[in-house]
Order: sequence, then C-alpha cells, then structure tokens
Amino acid sequence: MVSRLLAQATGLLALTAVTSGSGGCLLQAAARSERLRDAVGALNDAARWGRLDVASERVGPAYRARFVDRRRAWGREVRLADVELLEMRLAPDGERARVWLEVSWYAPRTMLLRTTRLEQHWHARGEGFVLVDEKLIDGDASLWSSGRTPAVPVSTGSGQLPPRTSTSEGAGASATRRPLSSPT
Repeated sequence: MVSRLLAQATGLLALTAVTSGSGGCLLQAAARSERLRDAVGALNDAARWGRLDVASERVGPAYRARFVDRRRAWGREVRLADVELLEMRLAPDGERARVWLEVSWYAPRTMLLRTTRLEQHWHARGEGFVLVDEKLIDGDASLWSSGRTPAVPVSTGSGQLPPRTSTSEGAGASATRRPLSSPT
C-alpha cells in the first residue's frame, strides 16, 4: 500500500516536472490575457459612465487626446446602453492585442437605439495594457460625432470581425459576446 502511494506520488512529481516548462508558458499567457480583459473592461466601463478621467489613464499618450475628444459628448448627447466584448485576440508575442466591441447607444433627443462596432488596438505597458488606437468598423458613425449628425451607416471590408475561430493568433483568443459590465 505504501509503495503504491509512493509510486503514485513519484509519478505525479515526474508529470509535474515534465509539464512545468510548458505549463509556466500557458499560465503566463493566461495571466496576460486576463490583464488585457481587465484593462479593456475597466477602460470601456469608465468611458460608458462618462468617467473619461479614469478611462484615459488606460490610453497611450499619443492617442489620449483623440480618445477623449471622440467621447466628450458621452453621458450628455450620447448615452450608452451597453458595451459588449465580441472578441479579443492577443498576438503570439503577448505584447499586442486587437479587441472588437459592440456599442449599443442612443441620443436622448431621438431615443433611437443604435449600434456601432469598434476595433481597438492595445499594447502591453508594464504589467498591463493601454489602448493605442481604435477604429469604427460597422454601424452608426455618429457615435464619435456627438450624436449631432444623422445616422451614418459604416461598413468597411478591412476591419470586419474575424470569423469565429479558436486561438488562431495565440493563447489570447476568448469567448465571444460578453457584456463588459452588469447593468445598474
């Protein structure tokens, strides 16, 4: 009995030693992906509720002024109903990522619900990630023009959401269609 337990323990130690090299890499990729998800959620949730001071802390310096300018009317002329994470793709090097979001929003003067899809580009900085650029890829372009212009449908072939596949760009791909925050 003792020898069987000892054999099992030895086998378990050997298995741990063999897999720890690759396991550490997997754990590191999972941690990087989790930090990306946290940064994306924190930035977009703060922006949703008009906390541009908080959101802009997670934006790279070169993009910060444009980020704030695009969202200046949020909370007044533009109200966000929901921001949904569609997909995340972490590059194999773990230093860059692309994120696709769907923003459901309305202008209070019309109360017409509109939808806009965004593609965000993130870069690793220190222990986290910062937003370095984004583009509108589909839907109503007036999300970024303070809701003052008529609805302008946009659809570009270059920025379309990628097909729903598994981790073709590395360990960072994640589940799709996930709200970034719970409704309050």
